[in-house]
Amino acid sequence: MGGRPTKPEPLLTLAELPQEIVSRIISIDRRVKGRDLRLISPSWNTVVGESRKGPAERLRIMPWGCPGTNKLDVTLFVRKPNYQFFAKIDPHYPRYQLKETNAIDFDTFCMDSQNSELVLSRILQCTNHIKKMELTNVVQKSLRFVRKNMESVKIDELYVTKYQSDPEIQELLAEFIQCHSVEILTLNAGPIAESELFTFLRAISPTVKSAQISSVNVDLLTVGQNRLWELDTMLRQIASSANLETMRIVDRERNTLQIRKDSIASLIPHASMVHHRETAVRKRVA
Repeated sequence: MGGRPTKPEPLLTLAELPQEIVSRIISIDRRVKGRDLRLISPSWNTVVGESRKGPAERLRIMPWGCPGTNKLDVTLFVRKPNYQFFAKIDPHYPRYQLKETNAIDFDTFCMDSQNSELVLSRILQCTNHIKKMELTNVVQKSLRFVRKNMESVKIDELYVTKYQSDPEIQELLAEFIQCHSVEILTLNAGPIAESELFTFLRAISPTVKSAQISSVNVDLLTVGQNRLWELDTMLRQIASSANLETMRIVDRERNTLQIRKDSIASLIPHASMVHHRETAVRKRVA
């Protein structure tokens, strides 16, 4: 019987393929030149660019020289199997060392602001995922500089040392953590006000799953049981409405208050303190 002819379904062109399909096509054969594939469409350009990037094990950034300068010491650590992604970094600058631990250590020293920016931009061209990033002596200028150059790189773990409490730096650091989807945070700080600590924890709680904050002006063994209960209550209120699963507050004697979502809070004395107490008990018994 006659009927209306069915219209053939429109065919997809290469430029219209979903990014998931484009990614699979690229992974099948990497012999095709990337610049040719990038010309197909903006979508292909994006996928090809990401496929040419590999993971970095560790990126360490710290100021170098006198305070107030823009000089940074940047160290990049990658695994040998991922070296192909980082080959575009000039082998002479930054210089690198092949290590027996199946790793490549790209190392740069005493860079001025222009060279620091150059090195960071080269690193970012090679990776979209940093497993661990270390920031030392965080100050506004260096944090803004790093933030500007980091773009949208995913960072699994962030380790911050010699952090000095400051409202503006705290806000910048919280934004940095959220922007790069940091899941594990270790923060070694100088004196930090309790109100600032809780404000900071609330700000980072949407992305961070595990946080450890060390501060020299905290003494967990002398605050008293009621105060520990108050700290536990406040921290649990933060954790209950966020991704935070584990929080640790470490005092100047390295005693730890640990809070988990699924268990009661526990105060863990530092090992040396436990040994000291056990020795004192034995002497009294003797």
